[in-house]
Order: sequence, then structure tokens, then C-alpha cells
Amino acid sequence: MLMKWAFMKISHKLIVLVTIPLLAFFILSMMFINVNIKESKIVDDMAGNTKLMIAISDLIHELQIERGRTSVFLSGGSQDEMNIQRKSSDLKIQPLLNALKSAAVDNQIRNIMSESTSEIEKIRSIANKKSSAKEVVDAYGRLIAQLMTSETYIANSKTTRGFGKILTSIIILETAKENAGKLRATVSGILTADKPIDDELFTRLITFKANIDANLDSKAMVLGPVAKSLLDESRKSESWTRVNQGFNTVLSKSKEGNYGINGKDFFATITKTIDDMYLVRNKELESAVGNLHNIQEEISNTLLKVYLSVGFALLLALSSAIYLARSITSPINHLIAYAKSVAGGDLNTKIVEKFSHELGS
Repeated sequence: MLMKWAFMKISHKLIVLVTIPLLAFFILSMMFINVNIKESKIVDDMAGNTKLMIAISDLIHELQIERGRTSVFLSGGSQDEMNIQRKSSDLKIQPLLNALKSAAVDNQIRNIMSESTSEIEKIRSIANKKSSAKEVVDAYGRLIAQLMTSETYIANSKTTRGFGKILTSIIILETAKENAGKLRATVSGILTADKPIDDELFTRLITFKANIDANLDSKAMVLGPVAKSLLDESRKSESWTRVNQGFNTVLSKSKEGNYGINGKDFFATITKTIDDMYLVRNKELESAVGNLHNIQEEISNTLLKVYLSVGFALLLALSSAIYLARSITSPINHLIAYAKSVAGGDLNTKIVEKFSHELGS
């Protein structure tokens, strides 16, 4: 190897010397680019999964209302309102299937989505046969829990830059909202029937209310300033106060019935509080989507700068190597030509080139 180096031209040696640090810089740049490309892929997957999560949540929201309307119908309420709500739920199915196409989820989640959408008609069929309100409410609960499992999967999938915490907060909020939906369906049905309730139903009501409060007060739910402000204002609103009053009335009169509260009015009031939670969810997801866009833009700008830097460094290094090699070899070649002329007997030949430093001496 040393022998080969010794017999190499000076210009080639200079190019090699310049190439070694340039190669190291190029390798490090490629490693940095690779890290950013992987992060960009993760962000793309997050964007697709977030769209799916929004579509799932939208369907859940409509199914929660449908569950409430169905419970009221089975307790002697309006069938028309239930049928109208079913159509609203159906409008959310196709957007979910569209979002599923671009989502980075495995076949298990895709199967859950497919099974869940087909399960809706089965539950409706049970309700149409005038089954018990508890049976139908529980069936809707299992369906919604299945959909929320997919949301949890998305929240636990690979994320970057703290995005997983945002999705986890949304899941906690979604859980509180689902318990509020169960409370709406159950209490509205009780008030419509206006009859005493058994101990099992009494316990269920307490569980639903406790789960709402526990999730909304959870330390793990870290919302952005806008979403947090909306939630705090909502919990202080008249609607929340009236819901709490209605809930306490049902508990206090659970043994005798005759609650003195219109089931339809309670349904509308608690729906306002659930819609408030839905608005908080939308604001947080809106912020999350905006953050994803900013992250992707930041990564793209970083990659562009790296590409330009690598290209400029490569061009500068090669240009410098060629210039340096020529600045050394050109005067040497003139000296060689002069020496050959003198050796050939031309003692009158002159050196045209001007030299400096060592070659000048």
C-alpha cells in the first residue's frame, strides 16, 4: 500500500487527502438524513392514523347518541328520533372506511373496523324487536368499546416528539365521554319509564358518574391551553349543574320512581355536556394535526438544508482539490520542461513561469 502511495502522482495524492474527510462528512450526513427520513415516515403514519382516529371518534359520537335515542325508545319514547339518529350514524361509516385505507395499522385493526360496522345493524335488529333497554345499551357499549380499542392502538403506536401524550389525553377524554354517553342512555331511559330501579342499575349509574369524574380529573390528561379552557368552562356551566341535579334526583328517588324530570329534557341537557367534551376533543385533535404539519414541514426544511450543504461541500471540496493540485503540479511541470530543454542541450532556454516560496528558492 505504501509503495503504491509513493508512486502516485501528487495531484492524485491531494485528491485522496481531500476525499477522506469529505467521505467522513458524507457518511455522517447520510446517517443524519436517514434519521430524518425515518422520522418523516413516522410523522406520515401518525397523520394517517390521526385521520382514522378522528373518523372513529366521529362514528362513536353518533353511536353514543343513537344508543341514547334507542334507550329512550325502548322505555316508551319516540321511534322517529331514533330512526333519524341512525341515519346520522350511517353518514360516519364511509369516512371511517376511507380513512382506514391510508392508515398505518395492521390487519387486526382493519378486521375490528369491518366487524364493528357490520355489528351496528345487528344491534339495531335487536332493538327493533323491543328487547330490554339494558341489553341494547350494553350491546352498544361493547361495540363502542371495540372501536375505542382501535383508538388506543393508534395512541400506542410509534410516535415522535411527544405526540403519543396528546393521543393518550384524547383517549382519556374519550373514555369520560363514553361513560357520559352510558349515563345519558341509562338515566334518560329511567326518566322516560318513570319507574323504580333495582340495585344493579343503581350501581351502574354510580359507576358511570364516577368514571366521568375520574377521567376528567386524571393527571395523565394533558390538554392544550385552548382545549383545557373549554373543558373547565364547560364543567362550570348550567348544563353540568342540571345534569348533576338530575343524577342525584334519580339516586334519591330510585326506590319509588316518579322522578319529576322529563326524560327528553334530561337527554337534551346531558347531550349539551357531551357535545362540549366532543368540542374539546375536536380542538385538541385540530391542534395535534397542526403540530404534525409543522413537524413535517420542519423535517422537510432540515432535509433540504442538509442536501444543499452536502452538495455545496462536495462541490467546494472537489474544486479546492483540483485547484490545489494544479497550483502545485503546474509550476513543477514547467520546471520539468525547462530541465528537459537544458538536458537536451538548449542552454539558452528560459523559465517563463514565476515561482514563489520553496519552488521559487
